[in-house]
Amino acid sequence: MLSVDAVFTDWFGHRPEDLLGGYINSLVVEKKQMDEVMRTMKEENQRREAEAEAQKQAAISRALMSLREVVPEVQVHKNKGTQPVEAGQTSKAVTAIKGDNQQGLHGHKQGREENNEPATVGSGTSLQTVWKLDNVHVRHKFADVLPVGIEVKNGGVGTHLFYVLSIRRTSSAGRFMVVTDKQGRLHHITQDFATVLGKSVHQLHANGNPNALEALLPEPYIHLHRSWLAAPLPPQ
Repeated sequence: MLSVDAVFTDWFGHRPEDLLGGYINSLVVEKKQMDEVMRTMKEENQRREAEAEAQKQAAISRALMSLREVVPEVQVHKNKGTQPVEAGQTSKAVTAIKGDNQQGLHGHKQGREENNEPATVGSGTSLQTVWKLDNVHVRHKFADVLPVGIEVKNGGVGTHLFYVLSIRRTSSAGRFMVVTDKQGRLHHITQDFATVLGKSVHQLHANGNPNALEALLPEPYIHLHRSWLAAPLPPQ
């Protein structure tokens, strides 16, 4: 994993620095399904790259063939003596070279784009395959797994490619959550919960301030909520 946004942290409790360099299948409960999608996308990208390279080489070959066909004609004219060309006219040889260069070397659309099929990454078209995973679950850092849907598509430009995962919640579970330790320090609070209280996450989190719970629970909160504060966290 390269990065996650603030919404991901809000939903699942994982901070970007906790996940950098890790693997997405460590967060998704349905690991085999996630691995299968990633493997299939990798194979498809390799196939498209091979097709793009083959099309590029074919275009170069056509351009070279056109040049080889034109050169003898130019040589014959040279031996016979060139004929004057009137203003505004162009010889057939020059026209042939220019025409093939325009089609073969300057982005003339080839089969896949003309048929409106998914094109190779970086070809200038927005068409691409999007893989969907429904009814899967993401591990929360502090609570039970949460049901989600995931869409995976290609990202990046040129040779700098990566996968973009768009996650949508399919349940309201975990929207209003506060996580503290036994000393009352806040480790995680969701945006929805902060909004209900009329404050920002930063104001409530207070960077681990030992007295942060005083803003949420009436005194003496340690005595009133001792059993809840002493309860162990669920296994991750």
